Amino acid sequence: MRTTRLPFGIVALSLAACAGGQTAAAPTAPAASTPGADAAPAVASNGDKAAPASPCAAAERRQFDFWVGTWTVTDAKGTRVGTNRIELEDRDCVLTETWASTKGGTGRSLNYYDARAKEWVQLWVDGTGGALTMRGGLDGADMVLQGPYVNVDGSHYLLRGRWTPKPDGTVRQFFESSQDDGKTWKTWFDGTYTRVETAVCTRGE
Repeated sequence: MRTTRLPFGIVALSLAACAGGQTAAAPTAPAASTPGADAAPAVASNGDKAAPASPCAAAERRQFDFWVGTWTVTDAKGTRVGTNRIELEDRDCVLTETWASTKGGTGRSLNYYDARAKEWVQLWVDGTGGALTMRGGLDGADMVLQGPYVNVDGSHYLLRGRWTPKPDGTVRQFFESSQDDGKTWKTWFDGTYTRVETAVCTRGE
């Protein structure tokens, strides 16, 4: 999620074409775990035990799944500013973010649901030495998080981020900053996430 201007994280990804004799199947969005599923292992049709269900299958822990994917990120003018990869890890209990900007900046974040506080948390660190801890939750369909961004020299300011899933499959990421502890806000970043169409190769008959 960012460089000096944009603290979010990711590694630029290259797309490989399918080898001859193979066909590419259309990609599908990652499937979320079934809300409310218990942790007892399922039994596969062949009688073997399937992998146990995620302990993080509850609906509130799946609220940020719309952000999962590999994305091209553009600013409000439509200029490409970087690539972001969001992955479910640790049995779907953590969303990891890996950001790479077109100017060489990098950063990473961990995102998880805090059951005690009943809110989402993002822990971000980037290649400038800056760090960000934000908390929040859903506002309608949007994820809204807020917290202090601390520069390597200790100076800091507030950031408030809003992720909005759009009907066309894109995600709007709108960030505001405040230098007066939230009394006034100004636009810090307004961008669009467009999913990278990675090919899935299957062998022909």
